[in-house]
Amino acid sequence: MSWFSNNYHKALLAGAAVVTLGLLYFGWSQMQSSGDEFSAKPMGAGKVNTAVAGAERIAVAGQSMALDHGWKQGEFDGRHVNLFTGIPLFIKRNTEGQAIDLLKDSPVHSPIPNSFWLDYGVDPGFADSPLRDDDNDGFSNLEEWRDETDPTDADDHPLLIKKLMFVRDESVAWVLRPGFIGQDGSIPMKYSDGRGFKNNAGAGSPVKPGEVFFANGAAQGRFKLIGHAERKEMNKAINVEETIIYARIEDMKDNKSGNIYEIPAPLSVAKQNAFIQHDRSAVLVLQALGKAGKEIVIKENTRFALPADADKKQYLLKSVSPDKIVVEYPGPDGNPIPVEILKGSLPRL
Repeated sequence: MSWFSNNYHKALLAGAAVVTLGLLYFGWSQMQSSGDEFSAKPMGAGKVNTAVAGAERIAVAGQSMALDHGWKQGEFDGRHVNLFTGIPLFIKRNTEGQAIDLLKDSPVHSPIPNSFWLDYGVDPGFADSPLRDDDNDGFSNLEEWRDETDPTDADDHPLLIKKLMFVRDESVAWVLRPGFIGQDGSIPMKYSDGRGFKNNAGAGSPVKPGEVFFANGAAQGRFKLIGHAERKEMNKAINVEETIIYARIEDMKDNKSGNIYEIPAPLSVAKQNAFIQHDRSAVLVLQALGKAGKEIVIKENTRFALPADADKKQYLLKSVSPDKIVVEYPGPDGNPIPVEILKGSLPRL
């Protein structure tokens, strides 16, 4: 029997030891090569405990990230410094080559101060800059300056009443002719107007005191007979005092409710012109907010809005005549302010 057969367990242990030593050597050699490749050598305690180049700047970068890096516009000599766009320069009209300092020189367009153009970013470099309308709201730069509104914001503008034009009067003339008063105070009534419409409550169906008339037609339900009154008046034609009976009639139309008319009963056709009344309406145009080509028709003594489609009706068409209208608008304290507008004109406020 050979020595290996008798001592095989010893040989096995020796072989295992050799393999183990080989593996340890291989691991150590690989670690050495990694260390050489990545320079992973301890460099001391604290913030520099790494071999990464520039690591000492990590703390500085962290502090920088905590700072406010927002851009803030600088100022010099009382004015903003613009680093991104060119600053427009303006030359004096009568002194070629000499620039205008908008902050220090006299107004380019008197009476508008130069600060107005600077504050709102509006170009003052045109000869007609005061008359221009940069926000297309219908008001010039001059008008916006006077009213302290923003010339670059179409929603911020002067009072719209300033741009309300009276185009023409649309009126309908009418007359009411009472007949003879009956014993019970009833009165026949006839109505006619400039459109050719007529109503008639004749002697067969006269209007009684307190009754609303007519039953149908153009003036249906418009009038109410209050009663009648007698007055002594001098007839200048014959220089004789006479007793005149007047029918007292209340207008029930929406914009004329409460109007009382006193008309002689009877009233002849020859004298009816002295008692003609008018239903008046005004044709208006708002010369602002892009509404210049749109006519609006407003009845006399009716509230309306500007522009016409606005929710709040804060204007009142107080009166209308062929030559002018009177409109009331709310003042700063809320009280109505009347303004007269001539035909074909804007108001003078």
